[in-house]
Amino acid sequence: MTEREITFKGSGSHGSTVHMYFILRKPLGTVVLTTVIFDERNQHRLDPMNLEYHSKTENPRLSGYKEHCEYLDQECYHDGSGLAADDAWEAMQKAGTEGLWHNLEEHYQYNIHDPNWIDCDPDPVDGQCYIPREKHWKI
Repeated sequence: MTEREITFKGSGSHGSTVHMYFILRKPLGTVVLTTVIFDERNQHRLDPMNLEYHSKTENPRLSGYKEHCEYLDQECYHDGSGLAADDAWEAMQKAGTEGLWHNLEEHYQYNIHDPNWIDCDPDPVDGQCYIPREKHWKI
């Protein structure tokens, strides 16, 4: 089961800051990209803010903490990354929303589904990872 959702929420006085959320829901958790589309001065902008991971099970890759997760409606392990948000945003700029969804899928696989997943090409001699793999999504 995979669900994709895009939602908008206002915050601040009179909802002056508007956020757009790209939510990927899968069996073990969610990955959420948060962006700002209007700031508190009502200036139009479109910037990535954070990429969040919400895992239903304890996960060694997520150094975050356990809390109630709105996107799962239950307790979950949570962590996030501003740099990962930039990466997801870049994928969308290069390949549109399908590039973004594919990027969120990769983050799900790496951070939630299989914490032992190795994002590199192992050395043929000793099997160790020295050079990260290129991005999996194709532009």
